[in-house]
Amino acid sequence: MRPLPAFLAAAIVLMVASCSSNENPIVSTGTLRDIERIPQDASAFIPVEGISIPQSAERRLGNLRDYWYGPWERTQPETCTPEEFGWAAASFRKRPTFGPNLLEVPAREIEAVIANAQLDGYPSQVVRAIALHNASLRALPSSDPFFRDFREAGEGYPFDYNQNSAVWAGTPLFLSHVSLDGRFVAAESPVFRARNTRHSTATP
Repeated sequence: MRPLPAFLAAAIVLMVASCSSNENPIVSTGTLRDIERIPQDASAFIPVEGISIPQSAERRLGNLRDYWYGPWERTQPETCTPEEFGWAAASFRKRPTFGPNLLEVPAREIEAVIANAQLDGYPSQVVRAIALHNASLRALPSSDPFFRDFREAGEGYPFDYNQNSAVWAGTPLFLSHVSLDGRFVAAESPVFRARNTRHSTATP
């Protein structure tokens, strides 16, 4: 009987070795000791007498409350004076305004929006409110976008000059004025109150 060639014998040895299992059996050690002795409910680590808040943190928390609920403490507008209230009207009268159709908005339409703002009657009310849903803050009482000339660099869509900012649902508001059609209000919020931001008209 002829002996197997050396390479064939080596292949058989490797094949046998590959078929044998080299995995260690999983040995259960039972429940982890930490799970048995450390409470798994995080509330167990809260002191019964409560958590003491440092005085500095109490002061910062008080400042946050004053800031966030500040609009409800006002009796008159803080964002802009009656003289500043018409800044958007003056701005849109200076340069041509374009709509999303790329066409220039007729001056009479801009004047109609300005008239709807009732600038001469500002401020006309003192109302504390809260935003029930996310709302836009518009420079003039119109939901229409106002663009500058699309042919100029950096102008046109999406740079809506009538969009000042926005407020989110749950934001405290101070309402100081209402538009002629009753659809828009002049609103001040905690996050939109700097004097250089001037007038904003809230709309859904």
